Amino acid sequence: MKPTIVYIHGLNTYGDGLVHLGPFIFGAMKDKWELAMRAQGFDFVSVRGIGYGTLEEQTERAFTFLRDEGVLEKKRDLVFACHSLGGLIGRALVARPEIRERAKGLFTFGTPHGGAHVTDVALTLGEKAPLLQKLLKITGYDVAARRDTFANFTREVIADFDRRHPVPEGLRCVSLLCEARGLEIGWPLVAVYSRLKTIVPDALGDGFILSSSQRWCETMGPFALDHFAEMGFFFHISPLNRARAKREFDRLTSTVAKLALEATA
Repeated sequence: MKPTIVYIHGLNTYGDGLVHLGPFIFGAMKDKWELAMRAQGFDFVSVRGIGYGTLEEQTERAFTFLRDEGVLEKKRDLVFACHSLGGLIGRALVARPEIRERAKGLFTFGTPHGGAHVTDVALTLGEKAPLLQKLLKITGYDVAARRDTFANFTREVIADFDRRHPVPEGLRCVSLLCEARGLEIGWPLVAVYSRLKTIVPDALGDGFILSSSQRWCETMGPFALDHFAEMGFFFHISPLNRARAKREFDRLTSTVAKLALEATA
């Protein structure tokens, strides 16, 4: 019997699990992954109600969801597929005895295991790029109003989390590295990535999380995907680049499916 894929999405600072661009909503963060995993015959559970707050608060909500939905009572093995900050929540979850005995794999993509430099950008945007902050506010995203949320995920906070949550023994853990270059980065992330380059000029990443930060335990990749494309949302101007990103997303989901089967063989 194939394992259940437990999908944990990242943080969007709206706390609703949806993909937002200004006033527009493009779907749920889990939608494309659910389609891909179910197409390959996996039972699929997307953790809902994580909201925002500290990692500890989000982890507690995720655990409560899995418990209340009866996921922990089913006899199937569990494999965690986690995007962005969802990977840190996954790390905290598999350390719990009630989950550790059922968990067979933890696979992350676009996760800031080494800290999120983008929080530095957000916390200093008003000072260093006030025009960009004003433009974002006009489009419906108020960075200044979300300072407390970003402060929960500074590199110092995540470094402390990392020390308290080492690689679990006996659990297959893989970081799937995502790196996008040039036109492989969709237009919504171009301005963010340009700001990241002022902090780490030569760094590669997915337009949001640097590759060096994505590395934890065993690594595979890279996959030519930006942070949105890792969820299956492609905001590339060129149809050719959108098609390339779609192929890379298919390769990413197929790799996770293969790893899930290997982990439970």
